[in-house]
Amino acid sequence: ERHPLAESTSSCELLRFQTGGQALELYFKDYGRCRLPREDDRGPRREIDVYRKILDPELLGTARHVGSLREPEDGRTWLLLERVRGSRLADLDFEHWLAAAAWLGRLQGHAAARGIVAQPPSALAVHDLPYFSSTAEEAVRMVASLDERMARDLRDALDGYEQGLEQLCAQPRTLVHGSFLPDHVLIDVEATPPRVLPIDWEHAGLGCALFDVAFLMNGLERPQRLQLLRAHREAVAESGVHLPEHHETRELLTVVRQHCSLQALVGALRRGAERARVE
Repeated sequence: ERHPLAESTSSCELLRFQTGGQALELYFKDYGRCRLPREDDRGPRREIDVYRKILDPELLGTARHVGSLREPEDGRTWLLLERVRGSRLADLDFEHWLAAAAWLGRLQGHAAARGIVAQPPSALAVHDLPYFSSTAEEAVRMVASLDERMARDLRDALDGYEQGLEQLCAQPRTLVHGSFLPDHVLIDVEATPPRVLPIDWEHAGLGCALFDVAFLMNGLERPQRLQLLRAHREAVAESGVHLPEHHETRELLTVVRQHCSLQALVGALRRGAERARVE
């Protein structure tokens, strides 16, 4: 039986197999039928590599890779995963957000132990200066094509941003999810302890250990942000990964939040958002 998942931006289905009196459920992701525009096949290749070569389900609790196929010339790029059960982090109490922040620390410890930075899969994005600058440049260019006055305002808002990016890119790199939003994190609250299950690894890369934390913190009040930072810092300390001092952490998180805003702006422009939304 095949059951489409309406909430998935890729064409994702739940497959149910019944054989010999036993049932098996798997997730099937067909990148060739994604509902959102995709510039190239790097994202799918990246996600497949992460599940196949990097993530350790026993250690991290992530979904198990069952199989994958990459034949883009035939329009077939497929991923088959263990069916995981969980609720979106966005719908859960804040205690589970703290668990997600601590999970990031374990991910970074896992990356250090595996030597991912020294010998990374080629598909991973690298968070260097061109990576970040290209997003800002595209945002300004696309806004200018809509309204030069808005483009001037955007350039003014980005004054000093380049210096912040240089500071961010100078940090030691680790494995990052790349889009650690509450909608991209499932929590199996029935498990003991609750199982953290990040999904949608198409933006995975090598970058600053605070990058994913900034995504998680976006939109929260200051007391909650501080609690998330503490949970992440305590988990990272157990793995021996270096984090910057507290004052530098605040500056780096600000830069990442600016990058998130620029990404959202570019995404809105690509989807043909109305002028009011762009403004």
